[in-house]
Amino acid sequence: VVTACPSGIAHTYMAAQAFREAARVLGIPVKVETNGSRGVENMLTEEDIRVAEAVIVAADKQVETARFAGKRVISVPVADGIHRPAELLQQAPSGGGEKTVQAAAPPVRVVRRLYQYLMNGVSYMLPFLVAGGALTALAERYVAPFAPSLAALLMAVGGAALLLAGPVAAGGIAYAVADRPGLMPGFAGGLLVQAVGGGLLSALAVGFLAGLVAWGMTRLTARVPAALDSVRTMLLCPLAALLAVGLCVDALAPVFGGGGQWFSGLLGSLDGAAAVLLGCVLGAMMNVDFGGPVNKAAYLFGTAALAAGSGRVMAAVMIGGMVPPFATALAAALFPSAFDERERCHGRTNWMLGACFISEGALPFVSADPRGVRVACAAGGALAGGLSMLLGCSLPAPCGGVFIFPLGQDPLGGLAALTVGATFAGLLYGLLRSRKMRLSVSYEPEK
Repeated sequence: VVTACPSGIAHTYMAAQAFREAARVLGIPVKVETNGSRGVENMLTEEDIRVAEAVIVAADKQVETARFAGKRVISVPVADGIHRPAELLQQAPSGGGEKTVQAAAPPVRVVRRLYQYLMNGVSYMLPFLVAGGALTALAERYVAPFAPSLAALLMAVGGAALLLAGPVAAGGIAYAVADRPGLMPGFAGGLLVQAVGGGLLSALAVGFLAGLVAWGMTRLTARVPAALDSVRTMLLCPLAALLAVGLCVDALAPVFGGGGQWFSGLLGSLDGAAAVLLGCVLGAMMNVDFGGPVNKAAYLFGTAALAAGSGRVMAAVMIGGMVPPFATALAAALFPSAFDERERCHGRTNWMLGACFISEGALPFVSADPRGVRVACAAGGALAGGLSMLLGCSLPAPCGGVFIFPLGQDPLGGLAALTVGATFAGLLYGLLRSRKMRLSVSYEPEK
């Protein structure tokens, strides 16, 4: 089994643990490779792959699968690994021979593959935004008043990381699309699109373009004689791909530059009711699928706004995304009779997960009561996101939770927005869960 997710903080390891527990119950031998924030751990060896009956790839980003040639491969979203590991483990050994199984219709598979490419670029980009944003904010807020020279150095270092975020994202996407031939044109395309005034969203688009160009060049030159293969891979394909990407960016410069200016103008015009409404929408989106595509869309919008210089949107996204673990922890503490011991244990853990901005802490509760958790947390997240915008909170990095609050604008306002939203969601979820428990008891047939 291979598990992977874009940020590699929660879903990767939750799915791995779910597979291990399900395999223990079913008596199925399993080895789980995780591709998370700590890199690849417990990597599958050639011998592991050779003796395996099947391979399950539960991932939302690109995973190298050529090593599984000849094996039955089941490719599913990482969320399926969390919610139905036993079903996948039982399904995997059925059949034989070389076969790749996608648990979705063809159009869905295409969309999911594009989503994986996008998330691959985002996963490479995040450390640049996190470290660069945090270092820049630290230097400007706390170092500059006492050591201006050191602050200037730190801001230069942090700024360099922020400038690389777009090219790295483009390179990661192109690499996912075309493997190594896509990496160089992806990076170069990301730099070129910055030069014409494009933002992060434009860099993501160029990543897909560069990957497609590199993939096409590789296919067009596939019949070059073997004696010239080194010339093909080291000179012909890279040169042609770079030239093609450069020409495309130059031809589309008004589109990329105009798109970046429009997005910056949109962020600059956010004020009053429009800003609050946007905060509500983003806060609610962060709580629809807890790390799924809707959650990632809101998060990507926040990171794009952060790259464009607006930390207010990122604050609304992060504060809204911190509501689920805090809300479930509060509900389990205030309404203990509505939860079993396992859920109460998860609730105690969720205090720390919430502080670290790990929305996936709510997933164990989603399994037991999906509608109640989503309704309560979406309402609380919308309230928290809207309050964050109303109070003018701003954050300099796309992760870190409450530990990054002191580096942003109005940290006390951010804590207030989080407290109000999480409390509302926790009380609402506790009441909904209690009502559900009462109804289930009242309708239980007499023995």
